[in-house]
Amino acid sequence: MQVCLYLNFISKINKKNCFNILVLNELQENYLESVMISLPNYGSQLTINEFIPLWNIVEDFIDKQKILSAGVCDFMLPLLSDLYDAAKVID
Repeated sequence: MQVCLYLNFISKINKKNCFNILVLNELQENYLESVMISLPNYGSQLTINEFIPLWNIVEDFIDKQKILSAGVCDFMLPLLSDLYDAAKVID
C-alpha cells in the first residue's frame, strides 16, 4: 500500500502515535510500501529544524520495516538539500 500524507502544518502533536494509528489501526496494514509527505502551501516556509523530527520518525519506521520507502514533495530546493544532508536513510 502506498500513502501520500498532505500536511497543512507541523505541530507538536505526537507524530509517532499518528503513524502508529495510520499504519496499524486505520489501514489495517502491518507495513506501508511507500510514504510520500507533502506540505502544499507550507513547504516554502518550512525549516529543517521544524521538519526533521517528523522525518526521524519516518526513518524509525523504515528501520522497523513498517515503511519500506519514503519521500517528500512540494519542498523548496534549500530545504530538500538540508534534508538530504540530515537524513540517515537515502535511497
